[in-house]
Order: sequence, then C-alpha cells, then structure tokens
Amino acid sequence: MSYYTLFNLTKEPFANTPDPAFLYQSKIHKSCLQQLQLSLELKRGLNLVIGQVGTGKTTLCRKLLTILLADQRFVVGLILDPAFESPEEFLQEIYSVLYPQKKAPSSSRTLKEEIKTRLLELQQEGKTPVILIDEGQKTPIFILETLRELLNFETNENKLLQVIIFAQEEFLPVLEERKNFKDRIHLTLYLTPLNLREVKNFLQYRLRVAGADIFTANSLFTWPAIYYLKKYSQGYPRKLIHLAHKSLLQATISNKDRVSCSEVKAIVKREKLTYPKSRKILIVTGTFLVFLLTLSFFLPLKNFSTLKTSSSNFPKKEFFLPASLGSIEIKEGYVPVKILSRIYNLNNLEEIKIFFPHLLKVNPKLKDLNSVYPGLNLNIPARPFLTLKKEVSFDYVYKGKNLEDLFQFSLLNDPEKKLYLFLCFQKPKETQVNFYLIKRNSSPLKDNLLSLPAGTVIFNHLPLKEVS
Repeated sequence: MSYYTLFNLTKEPFANTPDPAFLYQSKIHKSCLQQLQLSLELKRGLNLVIGQVGTGKTTLCRKLLTILLADQRFVVGLILDPAFESPEEFLQEIYSVLYPQKKAPSSSRTLKEEIKTRLLELQQEGKTPVILIDEGQKTPIFILETLRELLNFETNENKLLQVIIFAQEEFLPVLEERKNFKDRIHLTLYLTPLNLREVKNFLQYRLRVAGADIFTANSLFTWPAIYYLKKYSQGYPRKLIHLAHKSLLQATISNKDRVSCSEVKAIVKREKLTYPKSRKILIVTGTFLVFLLTLSFFLPLKNFSTLKTSSSNFPKKEFFLPASLGSIEIKEGYVPVKILSRIYNLNNLEEIKIFFPHLLKVNPKLKDLNSVYPGLNLNIPARPFLTLKKEVSFDYVYKGKNLEDLFQFSLLNDPEKKLYLFLCFQKPKETQVNFYLIKRNSSPLKDNLLSLPAGTVIFNHLPLKEVS
C-alpha cells in the first residue's frame, strides 16, 4: 500500500515531476501564463521567462504546452535541452516540428528555405507555430544567432515563428552580450518564490488534485508545519515539494494523521538544511504572526482545554479556553449551516463544511447534522486566537449574556448579516466568556495594523477597554 493512500489520497501529492495538473498558479505564475498566451495570440515573436532553480519554470512550460496542444490553431514543439552541437542540428529539430512526416535535409541553407516556406503556409492556414525551449541557459551562442535569423521571418503584421525560452538567471549576462538578439525579446517575465500564504495554498492545491477532500487538504499540515516548510524551502516549489513529501512520510512512520512542525524539523535536522538569516527572512518571521491572526479562522480546530503562550512576544499567562462558545436552541427553520454562517460570517458552503466535524465533536450525541431537531441545544465550537500584547479598544453595539442571546439579537436586528460581527473574549485566568456584537466597519485590532476577518469569533486574552 502506498503511503498516500493512508491519507485517503488517490495519487502522490508531492512527486517531483513537472506534471501540469499539479501546477499551483500563484499570482506570479498565473500572470506569467496569461501574458504568454496573449503574446502568442498577438504573434509578438520572442518571449523569455526567467527564474531561479526550482521556481517552477519547467512545470509552467508543460502547462503552457498542454494548453497549446489542445488548441488546433497552434503547431507546437518542445525542446527540452537546447545544447545542440551545430546550427544544422537545431534547424533539423525545428524542421521536424513543422514537417513531422518528412526527413529533414542536411544543408543549412535548404533547411532555412523550407522552414520559411512552411511558416508562410501555416500563416495562410491560420495556424501559429510555437517553439518552447526549456533550460534556455544551456543555449549556445551560435544557436541564438540561428534563432535570431528565424525570428526575422515575418509579414507586415506579425512574426511567423513564436518562441518562448524558459531559463535561469545566468542566461541574462549572455543576452547582454548579444544586443541584436535581446532587442527582439517582446516580454521578459520573472518567476519568484512563494510567500507564506501561497505556500499554504500550494500545499492545499496539490492535496486536492491528489484526491483529498477539502477538510483533509486544509488540515493535513498544521500551521507551524507550514511555517517551517516555508522557512526551509524559502518558498521555492521544488524544495517545498521535497520537504512536504519527506514530512508526510515521517508522519506516516510516526503513525500520525497530520503533519506537525515536529515532522518538518526532523527532516530538516536529518538533511542538515539551513536558511539564510537575512533581514528579509526576519521580516517574514515577524509578519507570520499577523498571518496567523488574520487567517487562523480557516485553519483546523483543536480541542484545547488550556492554552499557554510560549512566545517571548506575548505574556506568559495561562488561559482556560472552552471547547464550545455556548449553545443555540434549535427552532423551526434553523439549520446548522445557517447558524455557522451567521456566527462565523461565512457564505461559502465549502468553508462552512470545514467546521462540520468540529460541530459533531462538541455535540457527541449527534450522529450527523441531519439528526438536528427543534428544541435541541446545539453547541458551537470555539475558535482560539493568539494573544495580543497591546491593549485595544472597540465600540460594541450589543453586549449579550451568552451566545444564544447574541445570536437572537443578531437574527432580529441584522437578518441579512450585513451590519454586525460576533466578538467573544475572556480575560486572563478567567473561564467566563464575554459576548459582544460590533459594527462591521470597526476593528478592535486596528491599532495592531490588522484587519478583523469578517465575523470571526475572537478570543483576546487581554483586558479590552469597552466603549459603548
């Protein structure tokens, strides 16, 4: 049995192969793909994609190849290694793309003439020939000169041959020495490493493609594990895939159903990995806490009985966090989806479904959510947040005695869920939870340069100054 089947996956999620189906389109990758497609549509000629080792150039190339092969308007050829030994060998490769059924001549002059003839024929047929070159940094100078000559084949409106080169940064100095070639480049696009949010989305996307349901994809890697994966991969997809794969194996060996930071640290220690301690990395580390506060609403729940802060950035106090915020009495027309939607302010059904297992966990007598009936007191899972160090103030619209009181007031005065947000907090070493409704346009975290996620139930373990 393959290890990934233990996590209910249908295929390996972190195989180190350029499978276009697994390409997570970050903002940079998506923009790059769109610009390349537009350039091909407009027949601009030569385009260049630059990226460091492991940024996803080859996978992006394969994704573009898949798209073009599915479109009959394009005639596409892929050159995996442009380190040809002679111009004739390169021209014969281009010839085989344009004339797949014919044997290529040996003469360089004849090759160029027949290539030009075929390019004009394809132009008349309404088809666009495209050559994709991977590992472009290996291209010899004489091949660049031959390619420059082919790019001179054009009509009054556009270029007859479209070329996209995917190369590492070491290709740039070569271009500087070949100004007559560099001047023909229409687009130069750069791929960069993933940021922390994109690392999280990258992992979730690959898990979903591998067959994971949305809850598994969102919960298989804990947020500390995601942080350490980002830290030691530096956001490079290839390194990230390697670490995620090894961490998942480690979790399997340890008989765990989730990947925590312990598994990632074990792999890092075993492979003696390091990371550059630059100012940029320190900034990312600092903003990580901001990321947690703004996004932990979408991270998987844990049933905390107590919560201790261990970071030196926060007060070392003990907090008693209940598993449930309280209960809502089910009445006619009440359904769990609508209740969770109002309390957590979620409108996306897939996001609401993430909370179903936790809802059942705090309601052990329920077999499933279809067994909810009028008169039942439905317990609502709590959402823990990290402690804020700075004292904050907020304006509240209504102070409730309990969650039920808050829910009924919201239901009566804000039926469309457009006015108020739920806010719950407790003070250090107290078990009592305080319930408030606040206006949507106000944020108790504004002084901390954070935006309050809409409708999030907040646990803030510092005394808040209440302003009515």
